[in-house]
Amino acid sequence: MKNTLHSPLFCLSNFYLKFNKKLLFILLFGTFLFTSNLAHAQLPIFDDFESGFGNWNDGGGDCFLDNNGFINGNDTVLLRDNSGVASSTTSDIIDLSSYTSVQIEFLFTTRNFANGEDFFVMYDDGTGFTTIATYTRGINFVNSTTYSISLTLATPTYNLTNNARFRIQADASGNGDRLYIDDINITETLPPPANDDCANAVSISPNSVCTFTSGTTTGASQSFSGCAGTADDDVWFSFVATATSHTITVDPSTMNDAVFQVYNNSCSGTGSIACVDNTGGSSNEFATIPSFTIGNTYYIRVYSYYGGTSEQGDFEICVVEPCTPSTADGTTTLGCPSVDVGGLGLSGSTPPTLNCTASDTTLEATYLELGDTSSYSVESIAYSPPFQFQCLANPVSVNLDDVWSPVISLPFDFCFYDNTYDEIVIGSNGVISFDTSLANTSSGWDTRQDIPNIENTIGRYFGPSIYGVHHDVDPSAGGEIGYQLITLNTGCRALVAAWNDVPMFADNSLLYTGMIVFYEDTNIIEVYIKEKRVLNAWNNGNASVGIQADDTEGLAAPGRNTRDANWTTFNEAWRFVPSGASITELKWYENSVSVANEIIDPTPGDNQIVVSPSSNTTYFAEVTYTLCDGSTIVETNDTTVTLTGNKTWNGSVSTDWNDPNNWTPVGVPVITNCITIPITGNDPVMSGVTNANGYSLEIMDGATLTQQSNSSLTIEDVITIEPTGDLEVRDDASLIQITDVVTNLNTGDARVQRQVTGVDYFDYVYWSSPVDAFNVEDISPGTPSFAIYEWTPTVANGTAGQHGSWFNTLGNMPLGKGYIVRGLLGGSIANTVEFEGTLNNGQISFPISRGTYNGADYMGIGNTATADDDNWNLLGNPYPSAISLTDFVTANPAIDGTLYFWRHLTPTSSAIPDPFHENYLYNYSSSDYLAENGSGSVPPGFDDDLIASGQGFFALMLHSAATPNTVTFSNSMRDATYDNNEFYRSTNSSVNSTEKHRIWLDLVDDNTNTANSILVGYIEGATDDIDRLYDGRLLKGSGHKFYSIVSDQDLVINGKGLPFNDTDIIPIGYQTLSAGNYTITINSLDGLFNNTTQDIFIEDTELNIIHNLRNNPYSFTTEEGTYNDRFKIKFTQQVLSISDQDIISNLEIKSIDRVIDVTSTLSVIKTFELFDLTGRTIHKNLKVDDTNYEYQNRNLSNGAYIVQVSLANGSVVSKKVVI
Repeated sequence: MKNTLHSPLFCLSNFYLKFNKKLLFILLFGTFLFTSNLAHAQLPIFDDFESGFGNWNDGGGDCFLDNNGFINGNDTVLLRDNSGVASSTTSDIIDLSSYTSVQIEFLFTTRNFANGEDFFVMYDDGTGFTTIATYTRGINFVNSTTYSISLTLATPTYNLTNNARFRIQADASGNGDRLYIDDINITETLPPPANDDCANAVSISPNSVCTFTSGTTTGASQSFSGCAGTADDDVWFSFVATATSHTITVDPSTMNDAVFQVYNNSCSGTGSIACVDNTGGSSNEFATIPSFTIGNTYYIRVYSYYGGTSEQGDFEICVVEPCTPSTADGTTTLGCPSVDVGGLGLSGSTPPTLNCTASDTTLEATYLELGDTSSYSVESIAYSPPFQFQCLANPVSVNLDDVWSPVISLPFDFCFYDNTYDEIVIGSNGVISFDTSLANTSSGWDTRQDIPNIENTIGRYFGPSIYGVHHDVDPSAGGEIGYQLITLNTGCRALVAAWNDVPMFADNSLLYTGMIVFYEDTNIIEVYIKEKRVLNAWNNGNASVGIQADDTEGLAAPGRNTRDANWTTFNEAWRFVPSGASITELKWYENSVSVANEIIDPTPGDNQIVVSPSSNTTYFAEVTYTLCDGSTIVETNDTTVTLTGNKTWNGSVSTDWNDPNNWTPVGVPVITNCITIPITGNDPVMSGVTNANGYSLEIMDGATLTQQSNSSLTIEDVITIEPTGDLEVRDDASLIQITDVVTNLNTGDARVQRQVTGVDYFDYVYWSSPVDAFNVEDISPGTPSFAIYEWTPTVANGTAGQHGSWFNTLGNMPLGKGYIVRGLLGGSIANTVEFEGTLNNGQISFPISRGTYNGADYMGIGNTATADDDNWNLLGNPYPSAISLTDFVTANPAIDGTLYFWRHLTPTSSAIPDPFHENYLYNYSSSDYLAENGSGSVPPGFDDDLIASGQGFFALMLHSAATPNTVTFSNSMRDATYDNNEFYRSTNSSVNSTEKHRIWLDLVDDNTNTANSILVGYIEGATDDIDRLYDGRLLKGSGHKFYSIVSDQDLVINGKGLPFNDTDIIPIGYQTLSAGNYTITINSLDGLFNNTTQDIFIEDTELNIIHNLRNNPYSFTTEEGTYNDRFKIKFTQQVLSISDQDIISNLEIKSIDRVIDVTSTLSVIKTFELFDLTGRTIHKNLKVDDTNYEYQNRNLSNGAYIVQVSLANGSVVSKKVVI
């Protein structure tokens, strides 16, 4: 423990300074940290007892607060007598656990103590008080004299705990023996900094910019008396001079009121060459000292002006060597005469390569458009100063405030408000004036009026001048002001004037950095503001950015005039541009700059020109500037438009389209190429594996392009076939066009072939034409004209519903219309129709119609008719490529989503009833119609979702659709990936990736071994109600009928909503024409129904039998007639109770973080199975027997999967999850 008792002389000369200079700060600090009886406070703790006991407590009857003025202020703590604790004062509990050394200081004086009477200072670490110091009259003090006490407690001698207390206790002999205590200060005792002594000075390296070194005065001691202030906490630095002049800066952070002193090569305290104490508080202290000797070592002493530990703290220090002005070029993107030419909107960049498909391109000249200086405009611009702010070649206002510079000669003439100037003066407060009579005079500082004005500061007028920023700064306190002529990267010149880190007057801690730029020839003025802060307390915070011609004409930046609201900004920039009559003229040239090659611009003023080159061409933009002295500057720039994309067949190697050497330039065409097929020795042929592309196609006279079967050719735009050119699209080949034009721009004739086999003389085929203006008789030239039909939806035939019927027809086939033609005879190619004409393309509309009847079935002509029989329209694919069935029905909401295709399976027979209400001798079976929609096809295996080129089909116009109406075909329904080989329908696999889980059932007539099929499926996008895109109506034709029932409608395709629920029950109906034996059997399954554990039951309600169709077909006997209540499809034999429903509703299936989690709160999970959307089993666990099951799916690809779970109550639940 350090026990220091100062003499009376020390008390008077040192102690009072220490405790009174910053008393307010200490009180505020104490108030912030402590309240009465607050435990575990942090140091320092100071109490002067002017407002009570503070952090100390009344010990009892012999402890008082006494207003006597004996020490500092009015109040002290009075202790008397020797009553033990009652004669003491005790501190609050203090948390000292984070300290290794603390100090308690206080002042005291006594009255009437007898010799030998004493008092104690005690300490309690939580285990009880022990005496740490005793002071006795006659030995340590005498009455009526003020003393200061300083005691230090350090570990390990003392245990500094989190519940420590101090006590001061009198040990006199009566009430008249009095001890007065004041100004108790408990602080941390810190070790001195390493550079507390000059011998250990920290070395600093001078730099071209201020690179701070950190320092602290906390814990420092005094080396010797300072040049200003107390210097009781000085620390030392050293540096080797690298120039004769250096700037030294000390930036206080937590220390108060820095002072620094510089010594010449000595630690002795002699040889001081500078003492710097220009500011107070936390403001920087800096000075430029010009008296150094290069290579000599100098010492810097830093301390706080006032004494006491409360003044100590951290700071930063740097030594800066003089700068060397830069000779580098400035940078700018504008401000000098220049022009850049390029593509439209590309800011001078080369225009994109012009594809052969484009007829023209637009060029744009980007240049500085200028007017004369009779007027100006101002605009905010990106902050990008053209040059540095600091260390300009010509300093002005060095250490001088509120002055104009000497006259400065401009290196070029500068036009300003229609006057030409060659001299300026620069003001220290941010103004440049062309009035040179102001040189070396006072610029004033008190700015009150907006610009323009006769009084720019009080009593002063600046004449023609530029303001940026005009406000009261103080270069005498620091920073730098200068100017420099620079050369720009554009080749022209500019004058830069800058104010760098110049302190604001009245608060030197606020700095200003800004720049004014004059551009040669263009007379543009720019103002850049790196940092500008508000000082509201001085000059009302006024500041301005603008230009002034005289006291009546001028222009300020928006929100930046003198009387505008005070503002602070960083990285802001303004440009003042001459805006009088234009001094610029733009001209365009092709190939070279000459009068003969000038391009007359039809729309001058927009800086653009539209050009249509036939080959690679260079274009020039020329801009002429007429300057204020009548001279001119001419700037030119050029850009080249490059044509690309042509591909011409040369056939030099073979007929193979895919051989790159058969093309000029070399390479097989792509979608961006314009393809030309001229006459060559080898005409091009696309093999069946070719998927060719091009932007446009031109087949020249005498040339032929052949597409073999299964090849595809995709052309984005137009196809042109010259009169003797030829394009042969063989059967199953596809020709696709992308641009969905309203008017077909294709020209010339192509030949599109469609082949069918097995058609005899009496067979009818449904057709549509893929080319324009094709005569229906040319489909089968050998067919008599009476055997060519079209379908009319509504016929006035005397029936209730006026159902549709067939009519003989001839002539050209309208696009999108379907026909039926008997046989395939007389063509030039066996079993093949060759459609010759202009290829259909783009948007095609065809009218559809319906009748108004919507009642019950009625007797038609030759058969029973329904309300739908006056709604059928015979349509056809009008393109030389397949189209998407889904895209077609989705785009046409006026028709039902199920389309019907003729399959020609059953030969005509006189035994088959009339299917279409007319009395024909020979008829087809209506069961030969294939139905297809978004759910699939009936019969199964035909759901490729495609309608082949030339294919005719029936579509049902909805009763809800307005009439008349149309269906629309478009190029968006075509794609090169669509097979075109399903014209004459045969089994194919689906290309649709929609989630589907389907069952196809057949009703088989055991007598004739013929079948009727239905489809029931759970389909993504479907609902359990009637859906246009997913439910297909039953055709009410001849023969047996088999259907499911939804909302009293008979469906051949029944699309149900996901997820699958094994509690579903699906009613099934049938109609037979004769009594006999029939069988219901599974035709096909997919999706989760491929899983053999998912039962499929047929319930015969008449016989009360539930039969599992998975085991074997179900045979039954029936009478002739219609039966809608006998059969149901079920997926479980169990009837769910309400509790079962609760069990299912409390089953949760989810996918989280690559884990599929299944939780059943009311029933045990028996099995878990995972399928992909095709029905393939991914994972199976048939013995879960738990209420929770988790499956790690980290090895599975992202996508949709089906989870099927069976529960102990017999329920089976399926749900789609996405991984």
